[in-house]
Amino acid sequence: MIRALSILILLAAAATGLAWLMDLRGGLLLNLGPYQIETSLAVAAIGTLALAVTLAVMWACIRFVINIPQALSHYYSGRKRDKGYQAVARGMMAIGMGDRKTAERASRDADHFLGAEPLVLLLQAQSAQLSGDRLAADRAFRTMLEHDDAKTLGLRGLFIEAQRHGNPEEALSFALQAQQAQPALSWANEALLEWHCQQQDWSQSLVLLQRMQKQLDKTLYRRQRAVLLTAYATSLHKTDAETALDLAQEAVKLAPDLVPATVLLAQLLIKRDDLRKASRLLEACWSLAPHPDLAHAYIHLRHGDSPKDRLTRAEVLTRQNPDHSDSRYALALCAIEARDFARARVLLDPEIANRPTTRFCLLMARLEQLESHDPSAAQRWLARASRAPRDAAWIADGLVSDQWAAVSPVTGRIDAFKWMYPQESITFTDPDDNDAPEPVTVTLAAPKMASKTIPDTKKPIPRTSSSVVFPLVTSPDDPGPMNEPNDDDAAQSSKPPKPVHLFGG
Repeated sequence: MIRALSILILLAAAATGLAWLMDLRGGLLLNLGPYQIETSLAVAAIGTLALAVTLAVMWACIRFVINIPQALSHYYSGRKRDKGYQAVARGMMAIGMGDRKTAERASRDADHFLGAEPLVLLLQAQSAQLSGDRLAADRAFRTMLEHDDAKTLGLRGLFIEAQRHGNPEEALSFALQAQQAQPALSWANEALLEWHCQQQDWSQSLVLLQRMQKQLDKTLYRRQRAVLLTAYATSLHKTDAETALDLAQEAVKLAPDLVPATVLLAQLLIKRDDLRKASRLLEACWSLAPHPDLAHAYIHLRHGDSPKDRLTRAEVLTRQNPDHSDSRYALALCAIEARDFARARVLLDPEIANRPTTRFCLLMARLEQLESHDPSAAQRWLARASRAPRDAAWIADGLVSDQWAAVSPVTGRIDAFKWMYPQESITFTDPDDNDAPEPVTVTLAAPKMASKTIPDTKKPIPRTSSSVVFPLVTSPDDPGPMNEPNDDDAAQSSKPPKPVHLFGG
């Protein structure tokens, strides 16, 4: 609207000026040698304008003729670049599809049309990687180092190649160069952080994590910092208890449900005779994430307590989450130590009614031995424990550990260890089907987190996508307490089970 009004105003002004010029009286006299030109002012103005337009057109034509070679050069070079970028796009798509021959042909075409540009070098490197030509890929990535805008990309490629071929020191050097060039580069910081964690250099790991704070989700950053602080405090709690206490307090503040941090802080507080604060800390963490380590630390808070005192403390702790399996186990264990066998049986009945895990079978064997002094009953529970489902443990990337660690020894991931029930691979045959040609193998996927209970079902459980398998040596059908008359002989004469290895190793 404003533009239209401006045009109308200009046209009105031009018309007004032309009308004013036409109304003027007088003329223009021009002497050119023997010639004399006399005309009106309006005609003179129009002639001058026409002459200016003619000269401008002539100058444009002259410039066009002069610039024809340059225009042709730009046209052909642009066409060449277009073909080069088309070759790059075609090569990238071929790499994505795994078409090695097309990728190599596109790489040659791109090099012919564009030369050693960063995108062309990237295409050559990825094409060489697809073909398995490590030298060509290395050469392309090193050529990128000569270009300022592609140096980081080349270091990234060299880093991946070094990792792929098992050269951690070389990979670390490339990551360090990239981090020095761009301090906020995420992959370089992650690589250096992983290396420092593997070296258990927790102070430098915390510095690198702080540098990556803006690149991480706030919740993830707080959790990983708490994990590293716990690892750092664990390494210092014997030599520098004060520093370890400060680190553990910060870790618990960042992640109140981090069991190792809470247990460590409670132990440090117990050493300072601050039992009240330690007990409140353990109770708060128990309400969020019940764990055997929390129960043990709380029950044995004071040295020299009698079994009845420990039972009382267990009762106080397990008022929160009373139906949790860890609550029942802790109470039953304290009841057995206090010789309250009837209460122990009441607590264990819900757990042994379905498929009790190993620790509950062992606890029942201890109960039978102490209460009824029946070695045969205890032996039956011990035999049952040998084929019972495994208890929860710290698991990271298929590795089962009795101790928590800040990083996975397999992949180097921070906070990889989770308190979980292991997955179990089991083989069984239906005893009622005599025509079954071969055993049926299924995978029993336990709940992810140990705070959940294992469901009781007799139906085959579908396979899971996880490759972490713990093969069992017996049938999944729990035979119960084995009250048959010849179970003792069978248990005594049976061969010991073969050791179970991860991944069938």
